[in-house]
Amino acid sequence: FPNRFACAAGFAAMGAEVTAKGRRLMIAGGSRLRGAAVTAPDLRGGAALLIAALAAEGQTTLRDPGHIPRGYADLPGELHSLGADCTAAHGEA
Repeated sequence: FPNRFACAAGFAAMGAEVTAKGRRLMIAGGSRLRGAAVTAPDLRGGAALLIAALAAEGQTTLRDPGHIPRGYADLPGELHSLGADCTAAHGEA
């Protein structure tokens, strides 16, 4: 779909070196991620940003996470069961 890599802005905001080229999104390894306010643009991009947030230093706020439960019923709960500190703000999914 046309906006396939809308999540790239979120990764870049967290400090990742991101390049979108054609149908590929490349994220260079080795960058130290930091917490940031990012938006979940779609189901998979939002889930990927949530996982990246767990590896980031500091706190990350994931706005508009409502897409994620369409494919991952309780991803924050599942991650919490693995020891992640993942909480939903009031009114968020």
